[in-house]
Amino acid sequence: DFAERAQRRGALLRGPLIAAAAAAALLLVALRVDGVRMRYALAHALEQERQLELTQRELTVEVQRLRDPMRLSREADRLGFVRPEALVDLPDGTGFLERPSAPARPPSRVANAGGRP
Repeated sequence: DFAERAQRRGALLRGPLIAAAAAAALLLVALRVDGVRMRYALAHALEQERQLELTQRELTVEVQRLRDPMRLSREADRLGFVRPEALVDLPDGTGFLERPSAPARPPSRVANAGGRP
């Protein structure tokens, strides 16, 4: 009788223990899968960061090239820009042009651009 009760009690405890072990195993598998997913996401983010830094370096070089004073001077000449006769530096730093007493004479190619002599 006593042995029979002990055997039943053991059988009753075995089911919940097996269920708890299975739940723990599933939890470990889920954590492992999540860890692998996070590592892939991190690798992707690091690659994206590397690409963005490369693009930033390329754009910085391009800005420096476009701001080069010699290039700007050549481009201004090509477009027919002329230097102002006077420049007044105002206290607020806006740098408005001061009107000269006589109008600046444009280069001949600019003056003739409209088809007039």
